[in-house]
Amino acid sequence: MSTGIENTEPDNIIWFAIVVDGEFTGRIGIGGNPSPSLAGLRSNPTMIEMSEEQVTQVGLGWVHDGTTFVPASE
Repeated sequence: MSTGIENTEPDNIIWFAIVVDGEFTGRIGIGGNPSPSLAGLRSNPTMIEMSEEQVTQVGLGWVHDGTTFVPASE
């Protein structure tokens, strides 16, 4: 079945379906060397929208406490 979207992406992208309550709502693709991102996406994650500030501040291993992201305690 055609989606009407022409595939012009490189072959090395790994695609994931976004499914909410069993319904397909979109897709995202990860390419390059995405090992930590792929591990997370393959683990049935919770997706949380981030502000531009958070994108520049939050690092690998940080924890979302239900309200905000905080560095993991050592």
